[in-house]
Amino acid sequence: MKNHGNVDLIYSANTISHIKNLNDVFKSINLVLSKNGVLILEDPSLLECLKKNTYDQFYNEHIYVFSYLSLQNILKEYNLVIYKIDNLTIHGGSNRYFIKRIKNKITIDKSVKEQRKKEIKYGLDKKNAFFKFKKRVEKSKKN
Repeated sequence: MKNHGNVDLIYSANTISHIKNLNDVFKSINLVLSKNGVLILEDPSLLECLKKNTYDQFYNEHIYVFSYLSLQNILKEYNLVIYKIDNLTIHGGSNRYFIKRIKNKITIDKSVKEQRKKEIKYGLDKKNAFFKFKKRVEKSKKN
């Protein structure tokens, strides 16, 4: 960083869900991301996996499948915040998260509030949604 300065953009598509030690990743991002830099993460959507019963996203190489709620909990430990979310159709439903430092002046897009509302309405903040998903997976397996 001494020779070139920090970076203004970090883009990661379908990789973060494969990384075991997220703490090291986000510590490193904090080291290299400029004051007004943007981090873009794109990965399968936990909400869409549960809604569509697409459990094929859960396998040994996908250590994590994120929701907005879970990712935001991780990011706040590193003074990062999601400011925009694009819902994509790839992989049965993915999210592209636009992330900034908390002190960055970029305004929070309405897509963040909308995603949060969808996830809470579905129950991703409660255990019951996951127990229902488990039952649907077991039924699918049996069928």
